[in-house]
Amino acid sequence: MTDRRFPLAIIILLGLYLAAGGFALAVALWDPAGDSLSAIYLVLVAVPWTFVLGWITDSLELESYWFNVSFLATGILVNVFLLFGLGRLIQRMGKR
Repeated sequence: MTDRRFPLAIIILLGLYLAAGGFALAVALWDPAGDSLSAIYLVLVAVPWTFVLGWITDSLELESYWFNVSFLATGILVNVFLLFGLGRLIQRMGKR
């Protein structure tokens, strides 16, 4: 009989990352017109995609707050799927 449970450490990591991403998105959306630094937590949580966002906004000369927030929120979801895939890989390697 094979153990088909997902590694508990990855489940905890995914939960913590989603909670941090949700908190960062809530802070960014709380005061979109006031302080431009309200999205700093979102920038920190979506770190690898932040650099891509800088390249895109420079190339296309975009200055949209909502584009930035939606792009970084999508980046957080991509990171969740990457972490999930890493957990599946760890699970498969552990069965060998």
